[in-house]
Amino acid sequence: MAGFDLERLISRVLTPLRRLTGTQPAPADPATAPRNKDLLLYQRLEQAGLDAGYIEATDPALVGKLEQACSRCGYTGRCSRDLDEDDFNDRVAGYCPNTPKVDDMIIKKQTG
Repeated sequence: MAGFDLERLISRVLTPLRRLTGTQPAPADPATAPRNKDLLLYQRLEQAGLDAGYIEATDPALVGKLEQACSRCGYTGRCSRDLDEDDFNDRVAGYCPNTPKVDDMIIKKQTG
């Protein structure tokens, strides 16, 4: 079955069930939430030439929002594979919830 993504399917089934049963974790304040450096977000930022430490120091709320979106994304396996490719930014652009923000940061960095 072309385009079948088991991780996405599981996420689509489990998320509503967690909400119904009250096991869905409450959203944290993005600016003060503890950082999860294991997220693929940090690899993506690095490969895009962006300094996550600088971004976190200057805009912790933005990093928190990026982490929240990354941690809730159902494409972890696909993202992990795509980040190993030379054209990773083009590959993840179609499904990554952080694409608009990451692209904006890349453009700001390039234009100064």
